[in-house]
Amino acid sequence: MLSDPLPAIAALKRRTEKFLAERGARLKLALKNRLAPLAGLGQAPRSAPAVPNNSAFRILCLIDLIQDVETILPVAETLRAAGGFDVEICLTTWLETIAPDSPRRVRASGFTPILVARKEQDLIGVLNTRQFDAVITASESTAAAHRFAHALVNRANDLGLATFTLQHGLENLGLTSLLDGVQEFASQHILTWGAPDGLPSWLPPQRRRRCIGIGRIQSPDLSVPPEPLPVQIASPIVAVFENLHWERYNEAYVRSFLDDLAAVIRARPDLTFVVKPHPAGRWLTQNQNALDRDAPNLIVADPTSETWRGLTAINLIRHAQKVITTPSSVALDAAQCGVSPAVAAYHLDLPAYAPLPLLRGLEDWRTFLDGP
Repeated sequence: MLSDPLPAIAALKRRTEKFLAERGARLKLALKNRLAPLAGLGQAPRSAPAVPNNSAFRILCLIDLIQDVETILPVAETLRAAGGFDVEICLTTWLETIAPDSPRRVRASGFTPILVARKEQDLIGVLNTRQFDAVITASESTAAAHRFAHALVNRANDLGLATFTLQHGLENLGLTSLLDGVQEFASQHILTWGAPDGLPSWLPPQRRRRCIGIGRIQSPDLSVPPEPLPVQIASPIVAVFENLHWERYNEAYVRSFLDDLAAVIRARPDLTFVVKPHPAGRWLTQNQNALDRDAPNLIVADPTSETWRGLTAINLIRHAQKVITTPSSVALDAAQCGVSPAVAAYHLDLPAYAPLPLLRGLEDWRTFLDGP
């Protein structure tokens, strides 16, 4: 039997509470008062093109991956509201093609994105033709998926700019996870969810010294009511999130997850299971036969469809009674929203999620759904 998840949810909320309360002030202090002098604020960066003097601290934010939007937009909006910052957002045309809602969201927030091809020379060219004091990335490291952000940051360092990257997940490569081997960051400053001394013991001292705890940028704003879902759902919702495209999952894990999900869909017609595939991997979108799409209490919220394109994880969670997810920061999203989460674990060792119910078989799924 699984333990009551409510104390675990409360513990997760307390863990980030003190950082979230001062998120805007901490971000402003970290970027301007504490770190800007390291980049020589008020002086032209080395080799940067000459431009008219501007007293505002000029910041370039990069959005390259779909999930970057959720992280970068709150940062850009916070800095703009704080005053003293001139913020521009660079967005790759590759992302505009595969996720057209991303540039729309950027524009809806009042920013006109700089659109560039997803090529190192094009990204670097933005720094060669415009003057900035700092560069902020949502996901930068030596990992292959982050190579374009990594190239941009290396060039920014060469120009003498201040460079920042953000913790973007519970299992963040090079910061809280060694899943894909040893990774490094080019960014001079790494803004983390919690205090640096709470990061894993294997983190090299030189990397830990670059970390600054500011809270979780993309935390849900519960003071604003959730937006209505694009379809009406009468029965209680169980939100299910999958990132099955990830190489960490072997065939047995994928098969167990799908079989157990299908079993509870059949067993609980009183619940509606809304499955949200990962916006980039879209495993269930690309594997149409993996689940019985004719089940009356199953909805696959295809992120490429017109109906579900604008659905965010937070908004779905806030309409749900419970959340089940493959290992993902969605578990923390749910905890912070006050919705009971469970993580599909099976054979995986998941210390980062240990306070939450870990589903290792069908009986765990049933117990979780039957619980409070």
